[in-house]
Amino acid sequence: VVNVNDEPPMLNRNVSQNLNLSELTPIQTEVIQYTVIAEGDEVITFSLNGSQSDDFAIDSMTGAVTVAQSLDYETTQFYSLNVFVDDGAFVTTSQLNITVLDENDNVPQFNAIGVLQIDEERLINTSIGQVSATDADSGVNREITYSFVQSSTANLFTINPVTGEIITATVLDRESLVQQNLFLLPM
Repeated sequence: VVNVNDEPPMLNRNVSQNLNLSELTPIQTEVIQYTVIAEGDEVITFSLNGSQSDDFAIDSMTGAVTVAQSLDYETTQFYSLNVFVDDGAFVTTSQLNITVLDENDNVPQFNAIGVLQIDEERLINTSIGQVSATDADSGVNREITYSFVQSSTANLFTINPVTGEIITATVLDRESLVQQNLFLLPM
């Protein structure tokens, strides 16, 4: 009796797989493993295609799917890939859907940095200026909180952590303070 390849390869996975991956997932991380439940001795090869499938790779012999390029939520949030299993006579297909999860991976950038000139004898709680920054992240990771880096400014100025407005905390006197450098940190 000769064994004839008359059945398509059967995968160990459902026809459709859904995965969630952090955008910080390192390159070469294995994200899923496909194997074939085979009855014969056919040579099995795996391949992958789909939207931006170059961001992932599949080992043609083992069926291991790995991250091939850096993932970036701000660029691509979802991948729809097709996994093909070929035994030389039949091809079986499986859908692999990957959702990229956003991380707080972008540093906020100030829109402009400048010099504020302030008249002395300003009243306490007087607004002297406002800073603003932007963050390329999405959702809550895009929210910015402003603060001073150096505590030496704490007795002279305060900053609204939400709006970036800088306010006098004391009456300023030119004779005792000619210049003050403020170091801000958007977070």
